Amino acid sequence: MHATTNHSYRARRPAGAFDTLAALTLSIVKKPVQFYKTRSELNQLSAMSDHELSDIGLSRTDLVTASGYPADQDPTTVLAELVQERRHWRRGG
Repeated sequence: MHATTNHSYRARRPAGAFDTLAALTLSIVKKPVQFYKTRSELNQLSAMSDHELSDIGLSRTDLVTASGYPADQDPTTVLAELVQERRHWRRGG
């Protein structure tokens, strides 16, 4: 009896110019979409009352500050980190 093994190897090719171009194109397309999404979320927060903002740990000043961040930085992430930090310190952090 002759033993045979069935090996399924995926052909792996090194990243070439096409892969680099595809990654760059995807990055270029994703940036405006992500910018629009985060700015839309920031606008939704801005529409909330001061009382509602306070309930989630934010102030109107926080929103003004976050809106001044560069386009490549997600202001909603900054706001979430700010809320987490405040909660930490309120607990005696």
